[in-house]
Amino acid sequence: APTTLTFSDNFATPSSVNQLNTTNWLEQAGNFTVASGAAAGNASANVATLYGANNANVSVQASVVVNGVGQYAGLVARYQGPANANYYTAWLYGLANGQMVVFIARNSGGSFVNLSLNSVAFANPTPGTALTVNFQVEGSSLKVFVNGILRAYAQDGLLTTGSVGIYATAGQSVSNFKAADIT
Repeated sequence: APTTLTFSDNFATPSSVNQLNTTNWLEQAGNFTVASGAAAGNASANVATLYGANNANVSVQASVVVNGVGQYAGLVARYQGPANANYYTAWLYGLANGQMVVFIARNSGGSFVNLSLNSVAFANPTPGTALTVNFQVEGSSLKVFVNGILRAYAQDGLLTTGSVGIYATAGQSVSNFKAADIT
């Protein structure tokens, strides 16, 4: 049976050598470095999930920094694995001139499918600073809010339960992580 999910991590207490706290997190692909209250990706693709979580309807939130064109970072829901496969993700993606776009994707067997064909670019008011990303996954409804504004949505029911977590390309970071059941 799914466990009740209420979790937060401000990344203030890394385990040894500035790594994710292994009591809570399991790195599925790549590696994150923890410093200054944030988890930053080291490899080209970095995925970490919450240890022991297996939930259906969740709200996952974090402060996300994307520093470059073609870079992305965000949140993971219904992770089933193994490695970098079988989950939903909500990404902030860096475009030119300080523009951002949000994507909702399903990773099936290691291949990504963009589910949010309705995404529209928007300006980051202060490029290089954190934006609050909230990924709500309920039934087949997938929604992403950025700083409280709905920026992308999709419908997909292929993945029904799984863990939650974070995703980032090299040098992009996530902080102030929170996850909870939607009831």
